[in-house]
Amino acid sequence: MAKILVTGATGFIGGTVLEELRTAGLDVVGTSRNSFDDVHDILTLDIADRHAVEKLFAEQSFDGVVHCAGIAHRFGETADSVYREVNVEGTRNVARAAREHAVPKFILMSSVLVYGGGGDSSSPRQETDAKLPRDAYAQSKLDAELAAQEEFAGSSSALLVLRPAPVVGEGSKGNFAKLVNAIARGRFLWLGSGRNQKSLTYVGDISAACRSFLTESSNEQLQILNIASPPASMAEIVNAISDELGRAVPRFQVPELFARIASEAGKLIGGPFGRMSGSIETWLSEDVYSTAAFAEAFPELNQTPILEAVRLAVRARIETR
Repeated sequence: MAKILVTGATGFIGGTVLEELRTAGLDVVGTSRNSFDDVHDILTLDIADRHAVEKLFAEQSFDGVVHCAGIAHRFGETADSVYREVNVEGTRNVARAAREHAVPKFILMSSVLVYGGGGDSSSPRQETDAKLPRDAYAQSKLDAELAAQEEFAGSSSALLVLRPAPVVGEGSKGNFAKLVNAIARGRFLWLGSGRNQKSLTYVGDISAACRSFLTESSNEQLQILNIASPPASMAEIVNAISDELGRAVPRFQVPELFARIASEAGKLIGGPFGRMSGSIETWLSEDVYSTAAFAEAFPELNQTPILEAVRLAVRARIETR
């Protein structure tokens, strides 16, 4: 039985991957920086500690690694040096140990934020497009990709880099969870028309891709792939959330022009208003990513429709309250 290491196994994506692989009958060891669980093989591991990483690989033999561990995107709360220490050097530590111990397959969880923004439906962002990360987090994800590629260069190991669009599903966090909470509490405010298109990724599609890569043969030594559902408009996403919650959303809309003026003012003022400016720009932007390369690499996997993924995420939230 293949033995797989999943780092960041108590996180949103890592936990889903862990369960998917175990359901598939694989022997899975999970690690987390702040957790210790002998029963479920969730071990404590700080990936920034090179010696601790080397010790784990020396003590256990793995047939594959899914590297999900890292510091998540936090607005203004994390020093740039912390992103580099954990996301970049931590990735290098795990990748180096995997190479030195001849682990055949390695998956790195990256992000579409490396592009610095998405395309639109007529010109979605592709894997070969320019990388223009806008903040320290996005830069750390790009640098982590480069670190992994450097470590595996010339080795026989297969490296898969997945770049998910914002991830939704059972247990969703981040901006999507904030949006659901705002609608649920009657605090949602429309900005713009809602016609702009967004790509999202269902967490179950990520775990399915990991399972397929680890259990099927592959001749590719390096694959870098966007992963996302076909896009939907912000209006469609908001309506799907409100339908599941049984809450009506306000009809009044702040015109896009006024919203953009507020965004520019926030940039000038800075501080919390600067962060608000970033949120407004994210809301109004087109963020669409091409998944043609992913479909070619994984023809057997059908991406979950984005509105179905949204509904699954909201239902899970309702059931756990």
